[in-house]
Amino acid sequence: MSLGGEGKLPYESIGTAFEQVSELPGLDYLTMHLWVENWGWYNPRQPDTYDDAMQKAMAYLDDHVTIATRLRKPLVLEEFGISRDGGEHHPTGATLKRDQYYRTILDYLYNKALGGAAVGGSNFWSWSGEGKPLQPEALWQEGHPFTGDPPHEKQGWYSIYFEDKSTLQVIGEFVRKMSNL
Repeated sequence: MSLGGEGKLPYESIGTAFEQVSELPGLDYLTMHLWVENWGWYNPRQPDTYDDAMQKAMAYLDDHVTIATRLRKPLVLEEFGISRDGGEHHPTGATLKRDQYYRTILDYLYNKALGGAAVGGSNFWSWSGEGKPLQPEALWQEGHPFTGDPPHEKQGWYSIYFEDKSTLQVIGEFVRKMSNL
């Protein structure tokens, strides 16, 4: 059993008490989220913010992995994602930076698991498959196709489509490596 919580969150004022709650004996595994854009660490329209965002992301991951390993409970990165290059929401937008981000995060998790840390896996956000927004960056409306982005967020923000072969390759490599552990 898990709470399905977002983890410590990057802001002390929110106070999720992640570490204390994670010690509860009824929890079998721990969860966390990582949102470098939503938390204002990365602005895809300002590529020079990427390196700093990645330093924060790695420290954030390290903190959670350390807690999970100490408690001997697997950690699942339950949600993480990043937009297409330049903040593009259109399904044909480039994914070079997103692929780099996914590879960095997934390689980190795999290497931690390979080294014996309590890493159980991850879930990327968000699978859209064939669902494409009728108007990228608009909010979902009744009758529109469903994408992986929730109705209250701009459609196409974190969506991964069947055509996103390079992103799917990065994810597939992670799945194969984790399956062999």
